[in-house]
Amino acid sequence: MAQIENLVAQLTVKKAADGCAAMKELQAISETSDTVYPYMARLIGMLGSDNSYVRTRGLLLIVANGRWDTNYLIDENINQILSHIIDPKPITARQFIQNLPALTSVKPDLRAEILAALRGVDTLRYPLSIRPLVDEDIRKAILTINREESA
Repeated sequence: MAQIENLVAQLTVKKAADGCAAMKELQAISETSDTVYPYMARLIGMLGSDNSYVRTRGLLLIVANGRWDTNYLIDENINQILSHIIDPKPITARQFIQNLPALTSVKPDLRAEILAALRGVDTLRYPLSIRPLVDEDIRKAILTINREESA
């Protein structure tokens, strides 16, 4: 557990490469084990960070641990989590949107709420240069989620 604690602590360090490496390692661990899940409250807390890298790491690890969410922490915090579909930083929003189908596949009870949030996004807040990319991410996420539902 000390290894996980150290990796979670690395998620918020100033050196971006260290934080990213820790996130990737925690994502890999989360694929096969629930040992990161006890830190879910900390991951959710990262969503309030001023640092977009920290928010992104938190969002991606929340999605990665959706399968282990036996305490329904994601469900309880879904509004805060989904608010990052329109994160101030478009790259954070894009990475999160691209990963939402993974969340709906393990949390099908949230599918309708996630789809509604995606359909309600107003991308006009983003610069014209990035807006089509965000729109396309949303379109692809909705298609993937709908495909899951009908499968």
